[in-house]
Amino acid sequence: MYACTEVLATEMGSGPRYKLKQKAAQEGAQSLDELKTIYKDRIQKQREKATTKTPFTQPPPPPAPTSIPTSSQPAPPKTSTPPGLKTLSSYLDLPKTLVLPRKEIEYIWRLRHAHSPTSLCAILESDTYLRIQNPARQHPHFILPLPREGSTGAEIHFLQWS
Repeated sequence: MYACTEVLATEMGSGPRYKLKQKAAQEGAQSLDELKTIYKDRIQKQREKATTKTPFTQPPPPPAPTSIPTSSQPAPPKTSTPPGLKTLSSYLDLPKTLVLPRKEIEYIWRLRHAHSPTSLCAILESDTYLRIQNPARQHPHFILPLPREGSTGAEIHFLQWS
């Protein structure tokens, strides 16, 4: 069964590797490595564009509180997080970010994760996240097949939403 589907897939010319080989032939490249070399500048420009430095304007200072109520009761204990899990407050100063506009928070988040070329960062609108979250809670385990580079087949990744 596998051999039949493999032959059909190559005959039909499906998949990203086939499309890349077609593009290489259009550009006059003999291999995918030559195609990478041809598009090296374009790839670098896209990477720079993804981490574009937008002008950061200092937000106006938050209004000073008129009065701070004091109480003799101690503050409620903080909820403990499981070991190994970082909270959002470990990445951002939450009281300061509450007054910032959405674009500036997005910029700060991208800069926080853009320092490493192996880092992957995504920013989702809250409605998109909620649309993903509800089915993920119902089905927290799923399998993600990723095509292998340089060969046929796929790497199978077992993922868990938590």
